[in-house]
Amino acid sequence: MAPTKSRRPASRARASRPTKKAPARKPAARKSPKPPSALRRAARAQLQGHGTDAVALTLLALAALTGLALATDLAGPLGSAVSAGITALLGNGAFLVPLALLAVAGLLLWRRPEEEAAAPLRVGIGVTLIVLSAVGLLHVLGGAPKLSAPVNTLRDAGGYIGAATGVPLIAGVGKAGAAIVLVAFLALGCLLASGLSIPRVAELLAAGLTKSREWIGSALKALTEVPESSESTEEPEPATAPARRVTLDAVPVEEDEEEEVVLEPMVPLTPVVVSAPEPEEEPGDIAVVEDDEGQMAIDLTAHGEWKLPAREMLKRSVEKEVDHRLVEQGGDVLETTMRDFGVDAKLIGMTIGPTVTRYELELAAGVKVNRVTGLNHDIAYAMASPDVRILAPIPGRSAIGVEVPNKQRQLVTLGDILVSTEAKNATHPLQVGLGRDIAGRSFMLNLAEMPHLLIAGQTGAGKSSCINSLITSMLMRCTPEQVRLILVDPKRVELGQYNGLPHLLTEVVTSPKK
Repeated sequence: MAPTKSRRPASRARASRPTKKAPARKPAARKSPKPPSALRRAARAQLQGHGTDAVALTLLALAALTGLALATDLAGPLGSAVSAGITALLGNGAFLVPLALLAVAGLLLWRRPEEEAAAPLRVGIGVTLIVLSAVGLLHVLGGAPKLSAPVNTLRDAGGYIGAATGVPLIAGVGKAGAAIVLVAFLALGCLLASGLSIPRVAELLAAGLTKSREWIGSALKALTEVPESSESTEEPEPATAPARRVTLDAVPVEEDEEEEVVLEPMVPLTPVVVSAPEPEEEPGDIAVVEDDEGQMAIDLTAHGEWKLPAREMLKRSVEKEVDHRLVEQGGDVLETTMRDFGVDAKLIGMTIGPTVTRYELELAAGVKVNRVTGLNHDIAYAMASPDVRILAPIPGRSAIGVEVPNKQRQLVTLGDILVSTEAKNATHPLQVGLGRDIAGRSFMLNLAEMPHLLIAGQTGAGKSSCINSLITSMLMRCTPEQVRLILVDPKRVELGQYNGLPHLLTEVVTSPKK
């Protein structure tokens, strides 16, 4: 028999053959978004920042149209339809719609987005709670009609929305309980819409009561007492020589001076006008002569009767209300910065001064103080401040103080210091007004306790303003019998305006030899 060839199974034969792999599919390329045209880019760049204005003006227009439709028939057919729909939904609470629109528009115009991050969700929830609570109260006070009552009956109460809000509450807790719950939600809505907290509201109420008491007290005092200015502004009658007026206006710089100096006082002062006898004609004044070495020899004699200038001659600052929300936002940023750097610290309080706010931090157990002091520059960077000062710890307290310059600074004038309680309690002639501390208390500095005083700083830092404040403090508080001055000004640009004052032992010294 002829040998037979064995055949491999077809399946194995197919398996041994190399199979061609299907080419892998390439992922579809994503189409890049079409870049905006030049016209759109130009329009976006020029209209940037006006979105809030457009929304606010739209809300103001809607508020005006809604109020016009509710109060009159001047809004046309569309206004009549809007008025009928709003009164059916809200009843007597329909007036809340234009008020709510005005409130939201005012918040948008008052708090710009570049100053503070907007919170539309919080404001929207607050306004919604106010409207629902108000119409619910109107429903309870309007007889609590049922939801199936006629439309006219519901319009006399809180409308359909007021019924939908009040009926379930009345069924559950009664009319009195429903009123209590709705008042609580109304208060919560006001807090959310305004962004205030209950302690802040209590603080504002206490401050308002304090200011009211002060205003009433000052008004009663003005009615019952004679103002001090009536006595201090009277010019003394001259004895033997005519009186002359000496003002603290700056004298012009001599023509040979090469440097132009402009005094920009940190504490604005009104020129002080005093009357004094002529030193050449009044006997008993000061005689100034020079010895052989060019040194001035001064004869100290009594000057006579002298009346101090009135405090009203100095300008007073206008008190500005501090934006507490901006300060509280800084506290939140400080806490977040501490957590980011692994420091467990809690904000327990803050002290707002005229120019600096001190944030008080309480460290968790086991956290070292030097971990906070090493974050000076990082905290300044996070709070967008040129510099911060860290008190570790605050004297007399178990807390860390972080002092940050205020973005809204309060101007403090010399007049504010000299009329304060601290100035009235100061008895030493050489106590001068220096400023206010972080707690807002006026600070008086006694020059007699300082054998030397150096006032230094870069150009524009306020050196001349400080010197003028010290001299003016003494002139406002001291008679020539109490304090005599020798002013040395070789540059002839700082102290020349004080020439002629009876407090001077001699004219302002401008010669380096003298």
